[in-house]
Amino acid sequence: MSEKTLVKVLSSFIVMILITLGPTIGLAASEPEGTLVVVRSRDAQFLDPNVATSDRSLNIYLFGSMVVRNLFDGKYSPHLAESWEVLDPKTWKFKLRQGVKFHNGDEVTSADVKFSFERSVGKFNRKFRGYRKGALKRQVASVETPDDYTVIIKTKFADASFLGVSMLMQVVPRAYVEKLGDQKYARKPVGFGPYKINKIRVGEYIEMEAFEDYWNIKPKPGEMRRSQVKTLILKTLPQQATMVAALKTGEADAMIGVQTDTSKELERLSHITVYYAPASQHGFFIINFRAEKDPQTGASNPLRDVRVRQALNYAINWDSIIKNYMTGREWRTTLIGRTQIGYDPNAPIYPYDPEKAKKLLAEAGYAQGVSIPFHYRETGRGPYLDAIWEYWRTVGIKVVIKPHSAAVNLRGVYTKKSYGVIAWGGGFGPDPGNWFRVMVPYNGLQAMHLAHPKVEELARKQSVE
Repeated sequence: MSEKTLVKVLSSFIVMILITLGPTIGLAASEPEGTLVVVRSRDAQFLDPNVATSDRSLNIYLFGSMVVRNLFDGKYSPHLAESWEVLDPKTWKFKLRQGVKFHNGDEVTSADVKFSFERSVGKFNRKFRGYRKGALKRQVASVETPDDYTVIIKTKFADASFLGVSMLMQVVPRAYVEKLGDQKYARKPVGFGPYKINKIRVGEYIEMEAFEDYWNIKPKPGEMRRSQVKTLILKTLPQQATMVAALKTGEADAMIGVQTDTSKELERLSHITVYYAPASQHGFFIINFRAEKDPQTGASNPLRDVRVRQALNYAINWDSIIKNYMTGREWRTTLIGRTQIGYDPNAPIYPYDPEKAKKLLAEAGYAQGVSIPFHYRETGRGPYLDAIWEYWRTVGIKVVIKPHSAAVNLRGVYTKKSYGVIAWGGGFGPDPGNWFRVMVPYNGLQAMHLAHPKVEELARKQSVE
């Protein structure tokens, strides 16, 4: 990234405690038994994988798509589709497995794939809040089903990263959804994942049961398999301290969503095992310099000056943040992480230089300081944010904190209305093409910067390579 970069990026680790869940990998099939209680802060009230607001963290357990990421090497692996081929730059052919069943016993066919896509983009209900609705409509021209086990997808433009798009298209049972309707399906969801829903108690827990007819009885390394655990209970405990207490006392067997300042405490306990896994999950800040003025005061947007944006970057000692406020295993990177195609370990990153940050602010006309709003998810505030804000205050950048719910924070970026700096994250997938598409071009879904002709041209070239 150049010094005019829009973001500063930090790749992190997913941290889970005692995760010995059913969908383990590469083992021989056996009859599931026992119960596993897992605590987490999220409450899944809405489980429809085609809807933007659904709890996507449960997709791996309940639902499925044609293609998935291998859990070992991060590459694309066959799933519902046992194979695929590119017929021409804008035509992809997927061959589906035969005999894969939904939790209600219906076989998964190409008609379900087509229905799930068309449902997501609002063909049956224009107000349907489909997951990646806009992106899918822009990318996909048509979905054809010449037979029950063949899906042909035509794209509107050549897209070398289309497997990532197909991975996002979660498949739901057409007949079942049409019978229940959208609202009832979200309360009684059916997929073809290794678990099926038993009970949903809003605000309390979700109880799942091993799906005895899950298709993958002989998984290859890194693939999902039939569960070894008969009953999986995901219990909702909103506070981190309450989750940790449940783990310590044995009320819970596992915990998902461990904050970095908690992991070291748990590592010291002999009866608890902490598992760390590298992930292409970037944490970074979006800098909105598209806005010309502060919507509240009418003053000019200081972020339009590249020197102010550079000062934001130079002011932070990321090495210290990683060492003292995170697990120490995180690393600095660009929009492309270590596990993604195109990663460059020699890409330049900003050094910690507070004096240079002060000088840049003075040159930009802010020698006496500048105030900048900072938007973030109120449930995602960790001690590292306070440290970052203090780094900024030290060089003369006053932070006006703006905590939001996840939905409000999301909407602020998608509508381009969040003024200031926004805490953000993302970047899943082996190839960064789709990730780039939402972040880099001016019209990207999550882009809040000004257009740059050279960047736009490079983005177009990358998308077809």
